[in-house]
Amino acid sequence: MTSDIESSKLEDNGTTKTEIIFPNLSFKEKLNLFFSREPPPKEPNPQFFWWYPPNQSKKEKTVVFKLDCFILSYVCLSYWSKYLDQSNISSAYVSGMKEDLHLHGAQYNWIQNCFTIGFGFGGLISLLMTRISPNIILPGCEVIWGVFCLALYKSNSFRYVAIMRFFQGLFEGCSYPAIYQILGSYYNRNELARRAGIFTSSGMVGSMFSGYFQAAVYKNLNGVNGIEGWRWLFIVDFSVTIPIAILGFFVLIPRNAKKVWWLKKEELELANERMKFRGKPPSDKWDWNSIKRILSSWQFYVFPSAFVLWDLSGQGGSYFAIIMKGLGGYSVYQLNTIPTIQTVFRIITCLISGLVVDITATRWHSLLVVMILWLTGLGILVGWEVSKGALFFGLILLGVSTPFSPLWMGWLSRLTHEDVQLRFATISVMNLFSSLLQIPWSVKLFNTDFAPRYYKAYRWCLGLNSILLLYVPLTVLFDRYQNRKRALYKIEVTKNNVTIIEDFFKLDSEKDQDSVSLRSVEIGTKEKSGFKVTVVS
Repeated sequence: MTSDIESSKLEDNGTTKTEIIFPNLSFKEKLNLFFSREPPPKEPNPQFFWWYPPNQSKKEKTVVFKLDCFILSYVCLSYWSKYLDQSNISSAYVSGMKEDLHLHGAQYNWIQNCFTIGFGFGGLISLLMTRISPNIILPGCEVIWGVFCLALYKSNSFRYVAIMRFFQGLFEGCSYPAIYQILGSYYNRNELARRAGIFTSSGMVGSMFSGYFQAAVYKNLNGVNGIEGWRWLFIVDFSVTIPIAILGFFVLIPRNAKKVWWLKKEELELANERMKFRGKPPSDKWDWNSIKRILSSWQFYVFPSAFVLWDLSGQGGSYFAIIMKGLGGYSVYQLNTIPTIQTVFRIITCLISGLVVDITATRWHSLLVVMILWLTGLGILVGWEVSKGALFFGLILLGVSTPFSPLWMGWLSRLTHEDVQLRFATISVMNLFSSLLQIPWSVKLFNTDFAPRYYKAYRWCLGLNSILLLYVPLTVLFDRYQNRKRALYKIEVTKNNVTIIEDFFKLDSEKDQDSVSLRSVEIGTKEKSGFKVTVVS
């Protein structure tokens, strides 16, 4: 080990100070840890429960209940409206937009690509949450994307639609990383998986509702006031989005809040205290040291590269309605409603996988099942020469790609537990590169002129998905490495001038269970040479 020492301290009401001491390992020592045959320390498996941990106090249950009622409910509504606004272009396309605007060739793909470009760069907006309160960032972006969604009802050309979709995507881009960080800031590891599954499912419900909305709007509003049914969809979506955005200004907790209207003072203190052991970077500043730390982490490369593979191969499930339209013989109502069966499957698999993670306390089992079902669906689409029922079954199976995202994000959150900056940067890079690479991917492989078969596209999806499958055992190895590394961490807790040394896994587990019992052990001067001292809170 080297002898590089960097120390910063956090005072808690002037009486408590918590420090995590990281070993400053050389590259050779990291390799030895990675390839070590010694089993890593096991993280304690929490006792299974349906909603509240069995040993949670009545006061903490009250706080979590309020977090569910306000924070979870709002982020679910926000994500629901995001998907409602994001997927409406597909519903509008098969409901008359294509014919009214004379769209042809790859123009639909480029409309989607403009959204994707904006969406990728929009993810960087979430980085502002390290400086600006989430109750400003997320609802503010939601208002703006709602306005651009409304503007689409005035569409008169391909160029106009492309520009509006770019700016809509730009402000929708912050939604996913911002919401995930908000959830991770107020729920511990024993509570997060279920709520992440519900949150992700809310987006799928929004996508499903877009189909039903368009079917209902087309049937009841088509031609009203001289406005086509597909244009009414954008107006209806705007009228739903804005009230939800306004709610966010009043519901989300500001940075460093001393008072929140829906929490008592002691409840707010408990909400913050529950998360004292969630990671905090050495500094809130983005400087060369933080960039160097992030670029030298394995998480920054493994998680984004896998996410890109997931996002590209997952595109195959988004063309259900386009494939149906290419096959012919379906009404506008059927084109908007039949693909929602896939969405229902997405929701069910998200909820089940979240429950399984909580029961097993591991994610790789669920990921393997997801990947096998996904590969099966892609195999059917590549083969193609099957009955229409089997073809639709394959398209429905592609919906199992959705649970991969919360499972992967949950794993990322757990393995970047000690460093919020690393987590923010990794999520932003994931969104950016997956979005930018979608552009050549969709134009070259999912051009609407290739509908309904998309033979070449689904072969590529199958190949990328096979590579993605290898990331599961690879990440298990890195997980084991990270826990071996964490076994070298030491936690210093100073309270009332008494300092104790705690084990990382013990304190981590106890903090999640809210049952820390500080041992009053007097210690003298400690040798810190070779360790890097960083605060977590």
